[in-house]
Amino acid sequence: MSRLCLIIVASLGLWSASALGSGPPPPRELTCDATFGPAIASTDLVRRFGSANVSTEDIEGGGAEGDTEPATVLFAKDPADRVEIHWKDKTLRRSPRFVGIHGTRSRWRTRLGLTLGIDLRRLERLNQRPFRLAGFGFDGEGAVLSWAGGALEKSDTKNCWIFVRMAAEWPADADGQRTYRQVEGDKNFSSAHPAMRVLDPTIREITLIYGPRGPANTALHPTAAGSDAARPRVSASR
Repeated sequence: MSRLCLIIVASLGLWSASALGSGPPPPRELTCDATFGPAIASTDLVRRFGSANVSTEDIEGGGAEGDTEPATVLFAKDPADRVEIHWKDKTLRRSPRFVGIHGTRSRWRTRLGLTLGIDLRRLERLNQRPFRLAGFGFDGEGAVLSWAGGALEKSDTKNCWIFVRMAAEWPADADGQRTYRQVEGDKNFSSAHPAMRVLDPTIREITLIYGPRGPANTALHPTAAGSDAARPRVSASR
């Protein structure tokens, strides 16, 4: 083979390798054992993700509504990578109290595939059946209240459970607004409700909450569980 042919072949190989490596970055795993174990500290996060990607911010979630507390933030400037960690030991910043992601998209996902931006029907497919969620238009809006015996109940463990909140946009037209009002308020709705199907809410918040859950009928409601972890961060505008 001539030298020119060897150069061409080598160049093609480098181009192929570059093309293969230029795809989207892999997802990050949002778990309360491996990634965010119950004994992890902020120093562990610095070692794993680098000091440039770990910062401290005052974030809502310190107690009463509107209260803030210092929390550790990973990738603060990148919405798709951002994670907020509140600590049980606030002085030494260790042992998570809750770990949350908020918004419309994220590279973080749970082992069973939960991530931001998933719509109602896809969430039903992941759960392998309809589930129960709160209505919209109040502080606890869109909270998943029960997986109704579905596959996503396996996401929860004895000492850590996953809170999910969905949100639906306030419709611009009168017909859409009438549909919205059918599933409005502090009530318990099936994801199979016709109005829910039309509104097609999406996941806007996922929070790992450390500690045992409350009674089964309020297990996934943050107020009933005694946690401020899931106060709405993204809600429908009206």
